[in-house]
Amino acid sequence: MLKIKFIYYIIFLISSIILGFVIIIPDIIPSWEIVQQAIFGLLYTINIVLAYIIIRLSPTIFNNNLSKKHSYILKSATTVFLSLILLFSFVATSFGLGQGFMGPKLEKEIKYPDYKATVYIFDAGFIDPATSVKIKKGRLPFMKELVFLGNWIPYQVEETLNDSIVQFSYENDTIGIDLKTGKLITE
Repeated sequence: MLKIKFIYYIIFLISSIILGFVIIIPDIIPSWEIVQQAIFGLLYTINIVLAYIIIRLSPTIFNNNLSKKHSYILKSATTVFLSLILLFSFVATSFGLGQGFMGPKLEKEIKYPDYKATVYIFDAGFIDPATSVKIKKGRLPFMKELVFLGNWIPYQVEETLNDSIVQFSYENDTIGIDLKTGKLITE
């Protein structure tokens, strides 16, 4: 019976570790964000249910195997430990999924089907204008940030396509992206 109850601890720790690593997950394309949020919402719900089960079962496990004094200390420590893990995974999930409270906002999505590439232009500024340019190559729903442009206003960025190179310009500045390789071209 003790082995079956121990499995709850293992599943709880595994899902907590997964939720803790949400911060290092690559950027997901905007159309897949709801899928990412649903998966992590499910994992977080599983964590809450398992924590409740573990806390509810801990008195029977500890009372049968330990003295009353040690049982009380271990029950309290388990409750505090599980609460801290839930708090940490909630904070990590909140910041990881939304890039914080003021994450970048998608301004333009430009598809290039001939090169199997999509370029995303984000408004990454909070008070001052800032533009983040990201690219998705291939079939996986992950983006790679190419460049962060501090003084560019994202909705005023103009694009021109020459062969496999797309150029983005704003006022007197220009950057280029090779759509075949997905790399930034510096001149």
